[in-house]
Amino acid sequence: MYIEKPLDIQSVADHIIDIEIDMPYASSNNFTSAVVPGYEANKAFLTTATIDKLQLIQTELKSKDLGLKILDAYRPDRSVKYFSNDWKIADTDLKTKNRFFPKLKKSDLFEIGYIATKSSHSGASTLDLTLIDFISKIDLDM
Repeated sequence: MYIEKPLDIQSVADHIIDIEIDMPYASSNNFTSAVVPGYEANKAFLTTATIDKLQLIQTELKSKDLGLKILDAYRPDRSVKYFSNDWKIADTDLKTKNRFFPKLKKSDLFEIGYIATKSSHSGASTLDLTLIDFISKIDLDM
């Protein structure tokens, strides 16, 4: 399956084999209740320099039986467009809406910065992550 990405970035899993990757936008378990265009696979892409830094962190964490789990990484422009223009908050199911959204109008979500119209993720050096217990693979309470 094709995933749109610049040529200067790499798949994180190709370089850090023991990193956990769980991209909610590649499933319906996210605030849009749908797979987001550009996230058709549970893969994380970042610049080589960013991957190198993550490898150093992962190595340090492993010595403490901890590890990294990536939740979002490179975001294609079509994904940013989808977030800002295409998805309809009214179309999301109530359970998902209650889980992911503050009680605000969609237009206010952009105004206050809850959802960005331009994403730093598109530069392939920004990522969302958490820590996991390396043995059980359970997320730590952050």
